[in-house]
Amino acid sequence: ELLSMLKNSRLRIILVVHSNHASELDDFTCKRLNQLVQQQITVLNQAVLLKGVNDSAQVLTDLSYRLFDAGVMPYYLHVLDKVKGAHHFDLPPDDIYEIYTEILANLPGYLVPKLVREIAGENNKTPLFGVSTFLIYIIKMSKHTSDIFQTPTELTRDQLSFCPTTAKALQEWVSGISILQLGN
Repeated sequence: ELLSMLKNSRLRIILVVHSNHASELDDFTCKRLNQLVQQQITVLNQAVLLKGVNDSAQVLTDLSYRLFDAGVMPYYLHVLDKVKGAHHFDLPPDDIYEIYTEILANLPGYLVPKLVREIAGENNKTPLFGVSTFLIYIIKMSKHTSDIFQTPTELTRDQLSFCPTTAKALQEWVSGISILQLGN
């Protein structure tokens, strides 16, 4: 009955499901998810990275492929919220970085979920990986690098600085950044 109602809606339906491990997706569940997709309903998955449950790139890679087999697209991989009673599921940032880097190496781009964190008061989820590491390059301005902006110069990759993953290194890296405004 729900499927019929969704199928006949004038609206574009997007359904977000929550699965943390491929073992949660038995054949019955996958068949039902695929039926939704066959009715032009977009089905996305969000998962939470949990220590002792899905804290390996292989487990998360298997989840992405199992979802895809059911017609579901991996969408979000949440870092655990800091809530009372869940600290035993939390992972250190270096472990998260290592797992996610391996996921990127193992999966085609369309099967890689966005690594995000929910921050209280924010209007949206905060991307954790791509923004600070690969998608936005922040230029670390030393005196030498600063001088290249006095005359037109082609900016090369070796003049870019990537955000480190440890807290101490991040603090040192941030202290060396100057703000540069380009344009008006």
